[in-house]
Amino acid sequence: MTDDLFARADSLHAAGRFKRAYAIFLSLAEAGDGGAMARLGLMLEYGEGTPRDLDAAIAWTKKGAALGDIAAILNLGVHYRGLGETLKAKACFEKALKRGDDEAALELAKMYLISEHETQRVTSYLRHVLAADNVTPNGRAEAKALLKRLKRRRAAAS
Repeated sequence: MTDDLFARADSLHAAGRFKRAYAIFLSLAEAGDGGAMARLGLMLEYGEGTPRDLDAAIAWTKKGAALGDIAAILNLGVHYRGLGETLKAKACFEKALKRGDDEAALELAKMYLISEHETQRVTSYLRHVLAADNVTPNGRAEAKALLKRLKRRRAAAS
């Protein structure tokens, strides 16, 4: 039944019916569903169906991550990166990657992209994303674009 409710909330969210989706995700999160906690965190961050509340977003995401939800772990890394807490963000992304979230390699690549000395590491992460089966089309497109950007940067430096 929980999976059915989650799928229903997900469909409502996709249809832009944020208030109803939020209510379902909230009830699931309060019942201990880590995936719902992760989604609730995102909705709170973006103000979907509820006023924007970054503190609550992080709190729910942390709860989901503590339960081992991979999406929550990745999202927590994104929150930390946005707050400038790069070491915490990196730890979350590495943990998510080890647990099978290949999108985390994209987030790690973006973190290392700021350094010209990390080109090999960035390339490795981006190739990991492109070789993975469970990456979103947007993630794959972003990885391709970043690889092109990296190649142009290397060519300009030569």
